[in-house]
Amino acid sequence: MAKDSLEQSIQHLKEALKVADERSQRQDKVLKTMALRLRRQESVTEIQNLMSSFWMWTGKEEKVTVMWALNTPGVRIELDGIGAWDGADGIRKYQEAHGLKDRKGSIHLGVGALIMHLLTSSIIEVAGDGKTAKAVWMSPGVETVPGKDGKVDGKWLWNQIACDFVIEDGKWKIWHLHMFPIFKCSYYKSWVDDPWIMPGSANFPDDLKPDRLSSTWRPYTLTTAREIRPTPPEPFETYDNSDYMG
Repeated sequence: MAKDSLEQSIQHLKEALKVADERSQRQDKVLKTMALRLRRQESVTEIQNLMSSFWMWTGKEEKVTVMWALNTPGVRIELDGIGAWDGADGIRKYQEAHGLKDRKGSIHLGVGALIMHLLTSSIIEVAGDGKTAKAVWMSPGVETVPGKDGKVDGKWLWNQIACDFVIEDGKWKIWHLHMFPIFKCSYYKSWVDDPWIMPGSANFPDDLKPDRLSSTWRPYTLTTAREIRPTPPEPFETYDNSDYMG
């Protein structure tokens, strides 16, 4: 009788331990899920700050270059109508080209220059695994870049921006960046009266030109219907592609 009672007690203890273990596993799973959700929410702010810093430091090559995922395969930037720079070396070429005026000082910070772009209407989707992210922005802006003859002209320049981000060395970095122009026109004319002609890469020094031609060129025109490109990124679990960039 005592033996049966002992065996029952042992069985009850085993069942209680099993229930406690299952409860602990469920709690651990809930805690891990909550921690990942919190990390993803924090990532949205970190990505927004990274992209804002990228624009705020425009013209300061040493500040901007470190924001790129230079150690991650596939890093690139593409400017519609101009071209694309691929890989870490391509990014360094782009940053050097973007910050030079005849290799003497920054076109963005020089006398008479004004480059100011805003980031609005952000949509940032962090992957379910928290390792990558996709985002789009509208980017209205103004530009004044003195020409070689010293003349200046105020211009409106509105873009849409699509960007993939990746965690590198524990920090969010820019991985794939694509800028889609909407219109560029004189401050004194509308985008209807001053259409934007494809700029090409003629203004870049030969050794800093894009590695390849741009894949798209779809600014506003009077003769074509506007496409929604890039499209808002959809929620995703792990990174698959950048098709939303168009």
